[in-house]
Amino acid sequence: MELNLSPILRQEILDLTSKRTSLVEHLNSLKTLAIGSSHGDFGFNPACVPDSFNLCSPSQDLRHSYLLYDKVASLNPGIRNIVVFYSAFSSGYLLEKTSEKEKCAALKEIFLLDSDYTDPEILAAHASIAGRLGEMKLERGYRGFIRTNGGPFFGNDYGADRRAGTHMKHHDRRAEDLHLVHLILAAQARQQKVLIVIPPARSDYKAALQRLSSNIFRSLYEIAGFAFREPIHILNSFDDFSYDDAWFGDYDHLLPEGPGCAMLSMRIANQLA
Repeated sequence: MELNLSPILRQEILDLTSKRTSLVEHLNSLKTLAIGSSHGDFGFNPACVPDSFNLCSPSQDLRHSYLLYDKVASLNPGIRNIVVFYSAFSSGYLLEKTSEKEKCAALKEIFLLDSDYTDPEILAAHASIAGRLGEMKLERGYRGFIRTNGGPFFGNDYGADRRAGTHMKHHDRRAEDLHLVHLILAAQARQQKVLIVIPPARSDYKAALQRLSSNIFRSLYEIAGFAFREPIHILNSFDDFSYDDAWFGDYDHLLPEGPGCAMLSMRIANQLA
């Protein structure tokens, strides 16, 4: 790619282009769409869920999950299931306010999202790639599942306390949950089932959070208790102690080629059956 891009934007373009290439191939047969952050990117294997696709990506927030969902669902009205990965930080995390904000530009351009930004860095990043990625293709992975046990993962020297602290600083700001509500309403209007997955995590990370899961995910359960047309299904893998610590690549990401990813993906399939 003959563009002068930052490492973050360049890698995001490569990852998302590989997902788009596969999505175009499988769009018409798609029945289950998985969206959300890196926990789904590493932890959802479409080989375990018939006619599914992994459209998760690192640092994907609820706003962009909703925009991606709405774009794909408008192109394929036959989608029946939406799987949303919801993590400890999801309620308050907004990608465009982080050091990885350039990823917003790649998401917008590659998937033609109806998203507007005012941040000058995002605008400049988008201007540098606008209209230049439409023909780009990259064959990689299976139905959007592009990760391997090779990472990238956080090293043990990063520290569970630091990782948990980074996530919890977003936790109490719950404004981003509104995008999840919009997604649920739109999915139910299309008669689609919504399954929200709380991903598993390694024991040191869970201990470092220093809060019970009922507190960490309180706003999610409050949303699920709303009087929606259909009940909202939650698969709480955070409190599932059958996930061995050895099955994780780091504090909160499953090894994609390990037994934990297969277990989670098959349990999702069972929930959707």
